[in-house]
Amino acid sequence: MIKITIYSKEDLTDYSLLQIKDTDISQQEYSNFIMNNKISNEIVEELLFFICNYEEETWIPEKCDAYEPIREVFDALDYSTPIRWVCQPGCALYLKKIKKNSYNLVIENQRFMPIWDEYGKRVKPKVKEPSNLSKVELYFEDKIYKYKTQDSIDNFINGISKILKTDSILIENI
Repeated sequence: MIKITIYSKEDLTDYSLLQIKDTDISQQEYSNFIMNNKISNEIVEELLFFICNYEEETWIPEKCDAYEPIREVFDALDYSTPIRWVCQPGCALYLKKIKKNSYNLVIENQRFMPIWDEYGKRVKPKVKEPSNLSKVELYFEDKIYKYKTQDSIDNFINGISKILKTDSILIENI
């Protein structure tokens, strides 16, 4: 299995959530805000558009979820819900293609998730947030080369890297 990890300083968090990041908002108010507002980010929208439209749509995921196991059906015509998931601090989007040229792709928002103590008081982090605020991991088996050329895979990775203004890429055989 090949694992490609892409790190970036680009923030995938919805701008409105950044506005309330350091306020004294309660956990219930935060939850209500999430449920009642559009949560999105232009970078994530561009990234999912790229994935769904690259090479005549051959990379469109079939499944998605906010966590594993990946069970939800991915709708390439409306991916607003998956965008909601990853645009919240500390959250992720898991994408999976099972058929021809199968892969798993994880988009992580590395910004710290807000937390509250048992008294309902917002807890501030004791460490600085990471400098890389986003991470994408792509996993695929060697059998993908039956359907995709090395150039095709490299161009797919480079497209993601360009959108994220990538800082570094790590390629591993696992």
